[in-house]
Amino acid sequence: NGNLLKPSSALALPVVDQALEAWHEAGEGALPVARFTVNGRQWLVGVNPYKLGQQSLWVFTIAPAADFAPDWSDIAAGLAALLVVLVAAATAMSKLQTRAIARPLEELLRQSQRIGELDFSNSVPAKTSIQEIAQLADAHSKMREILQRNQESLEQQSDRLHAQVQELQKAQEQIHHLAFFDPLTHLPNRRLLSDRLEHALLQHARSGHYGALLFMDLDNFKTLNDTLGHGVGDVWLREVAKRLSRCVRAGDTVARLGGDEFVVVLEALGPDESAARQSSERVAIKMLDALRQPYDLGKHHPTFTASIGITLFGSSGVTSDQLFKQADMAMYHAKASGRDRFSFFGPDMQARLATRTELESELRDGLEQDELFLTYQPQVDRKGRLKGAEVLLRWQSPKRGLVMPGEFIAVAEESGLILPLGQWVLRQTCLTLARWQSDPFLGSLELAVNVSARQFRECNFADTVRGILSETGAPPARLRLELTESALLDEVETVISHIHELRAMGVGFSLDDFGTGYSSLTYLKRLPLTQLKIDRSFVRDLLDDDNDAVIARTLIALGHSLGLQVVAEGVETQAQLDFLMAAGCDGYQGYLFGKPGVEADLQARQQTGAESPEWVDWQSP
Repeated sequence: NGNLLKPSSALALPVVDQALEAWHEAGEGALPVARFTVNGRQWLVGVNPYKLGQQSLWVFTIAPAADFAPDWSDIAAGLAALLVVLVAAATAMSKLQTRAIARPLEELLRQSQRIGELDFSNSVPAKTSIQEIAQLADAHSKMREILQRNQESLEQQSDRLHAQVQELQKAQEQIHHLAFFDPLTHLPNRRLLSDRLEHALLQHARSGHYGALLFMDLDNFKTLNDTLGHGVGDVWLREVAKRLSRCVRAGDTVARLGGDEFVVVLEALGPDESAARQSSERVAIKMLDALRQPYDLGKHHPTFTASIGITLFGSSGVTSDQLFKQADMAMYHAKASGRDRFSFFGPDMQARLATRTELESELRDGLEQDELFLTYQPQVDRKGRLKGAEVLLRWQSPKRGLVMPGEFIAVAEESGLILPLGQWVLRQTCLTLARWQSDPFLGSLELAVNVSARQFRECNFADTVRGILSETGAPPARLRLELTESALLDEVETVISHIHELRAMGVGFSLDDFGTGYSSLTYLKRLPLTQLKIDRSFVRDLLDDDNDAVIARTLIALGHSLGLQVVAEGVETQAQLDFLMAAGCDGYQGYLFGKPGVEADLQARQQTGAESPEWVDWQSP
């Protein structure tokens, strides 16, 4: 007990021994903590030196490792509880965060669904503190506004497109109506009539049944137009169309060809020709009776009649053109027989039709073979000076010899040949005028060309004349076109438009045969004419018939009052000339001054300066 310090072995403690061994193994230096085992028990040792002067005191701190081990069960329980709390908190926060994210997204989804249903009504803005969702909501709102504007624009365009489609459909219906129906009476026009007639011909040829074609011309139609005006005439034509339509069955066709011409097609009249004839006769009588009834035309209640031509068709193989010609010929026969009646096409008419068809064929060939030529009848002024000539057409047929216009012009009119024939005459006349421009004797002369009513009614007539003048180089001021009153019966506005257009180019116009038809002063007032011609029928008997003398004087005075030159046709005697000069007539044409001759005859007359001796220094009283 007297020793202060004893070696560690003196302690006889295995724990200490083992701790020293662990210290030795660690290098006998400072040892923060080392773990060792003694008898299966874990110990901890820490060694730290302390300076005591020149010596160092090494202090060993030894303790069971168990003293420093926590209570893991409590820790585990605590950690578990903490984890549950944390999970619950995280779940709650997640739900709150999810809700914060989902609510504005759900609102955006609902708005998108409404947009998909084209509902662009104002929506509650999606409120959120999440910047990205707020940006998405703002973009969504702008997209909604853009889509709304686009949808409104599409709806407007759709409305406009729908309106345009309706207008197009209406225009197509109007075009179809104009193409196949008469705009005044709304009856089928010539085109639709031809289609239906062709169908009827095929159907009746197969069935062996008969049908009938009725060609109708209203009597004195122009008288009504001239006395009551075209407006009243249109009202009358519409009433005529209604009355005719009530006289036929639903399957029959009533058509208007133009003017006062109507055509009726009766179908399925049975297999017996006699019965078909009787059926068509009954319809014709019914129509004539209906047309005779008074018309309510405002203050006027006139009655009118018609002339009807009838032809039957069946299995004979006749064409539609032949049927029209047959019915047309029968109609003219009814008109020539006194009007207000009907007439059937018969064998005698067939013979005349065959003759006319043959003439038409020969005329067509003659036009192609240059068998036609022009002659010129002089026109002189009050001093007997040659002022121009009227162009007259002749046909030198190899079969018929010299054929005058009166024998073939009517056939040309009916067949449509008048159009190419008229163009040929106009072109030849313009070529002559162009050739005369450099001739000192003929360069100042005018040439007058007769133009048919059918030519004037062509929509491109003015363009045709302009083209021929340009092609030939003829001076328009030397060309004068003569039209008859028949050219003014139909489509008056078209004719007047053509005349104004050509007058603006310098072409002159003369109204031929004035007073022989249903003359109307309305035409003279509206037409930009340059000349009025007195028909030869008034000149021929003016010395023997007081009425003709009065008419001639009246026409001359009327023409002068309208600023027109007046020319008398058919002057054949000096006495007729004296009368007309005394009445103040401006120009003269007739055998007294020369028969129609070829161009060389006219040139010879102009070169010799021939004048009637009775005219020298003559002055009208």
